[in-house]
Amino acid sequence: MPDLARMHLTPDVEPDLHHLAFERFVYDFIALESPKRPSEEPVDVAWSFIPKIYRAAAKGSCYRTVVDAVAYVNYANRCHAPQAMALAEDCMARGINLISKMVADKNMAASDETLGSVYLLAVYENMTTVQRKGTFIAHQHGANALLQLRTIEQFYSNPVSAKLYDVAYSQMVRTMCPSSIHSCY
Repeated sequence: MPDLARMHLTPDVEPDLHHLAFERFVYDFIALESPKRPSEEPVDVAWSFIPKIYRAAAKGSCYRTVVDAVAYVNYANRCHAPQAMALAEDCMARGINLISKMVADKNMAASDETLGSVYLLAVYENMTTVQRKGTFIAHQHGANALLQLRTIEQFYSNPVSAKLYDVAYSQMVRTMCPSSIHSCY
């Protein structure tokens, strides 16, 4: 006689690594949605813009590729998953190629997707090994240059752009502070 406690109406489905990594990233860095907040507005969390832009970006886009790289590296670090690190490196390589094309196009360079991608490249560098951390500054300088392509009014024209501007600008201010000053603002 079969063991009824072990029977399921649906087969056990193991989520794929991409899904696990993305969900872990959202859990670690982005607050859950609030039922009292309008769905088009980001929550009051620094990285609340990430899922909004991610959902709007096309599959295979630069933004999705870079977010996937960050999600994979976070998962690799948190869960000791070398296969996730390999996928992170692959996404990062593709993301850098895609970002070069976006920055070359004046209209795309001024988009939330481009600024978010460059900002997250710096985050990726901070999450990886010590040897790679030197490139954080290069990505941060790139994000700073992209901030100059739009006016503050353009950034604050919608809640997602405003939140992205806030985190990129605050990161720029923090990197400009000498390390000997604990609080410069």
